[in-house]
Amino acid sequence: MKDEIDLFFDQHRNTFRSEDPPEGHEHRFRLKLEGQSSKGKQRFMTWLPLAWAASLILAVLAGAFFFSNQDSSGAKDYVKTRKHFESLVEQQESILVSMNQEVTGHWYADVENQLDKLQSNQKQLQDDYRQTGKDPRVLQAMIQNYRTQIELLKEIQHKIQTHEKQKSNNHREI
Repeated sequence: MKDEIDLFFDQHRNTFRSEDPPEGHEHRFRLKLEGQSSKGKQRFMTWLPLAWAASLILAVLAGAFFFSNQDSSGAKDYVKTRKHFESLVEQQESILVSMNQEVTGHWYADVENQLDKLQSNQKQLQDDYRQTGKDPRVLQAMIQNYRTQIELLKEIQHKIQTHEKQKSNNHREI
């Protein structure tokens, strides 16, 4: 196919060549062509490092923005959950304290010792949670610890209420 086109142009060269370009045209054209290619390379070479630096800065900023937003929402959820469980524990403790002091006296001291152990364990879990990069397993252990504290308080409240009912039933029988 190429041979046919070349043959066609060779045969009809005179019909296509109506005028010759001015003298020195090819030389001027080559100079312009070389000048443009060297300027293009210079422009490209000066912008290339700047473009890399700008893209690197954008990537770092985008990553920092993404991770800071993700971390802050996770931290907010953690704080909200922790406050929720702490308020539940405090609520159950206040109920226990408000019960009859004569009945709760000897049980409350035992419960207080157990709660102190659970709360010191909770503080250790919170430290572990921060150190492990917010491991979900540690978070689950923290939630379980809060639940254990609440269950312990509710169990003691139930025992006290049962004891008071038995005591009042014994007084009625007499």
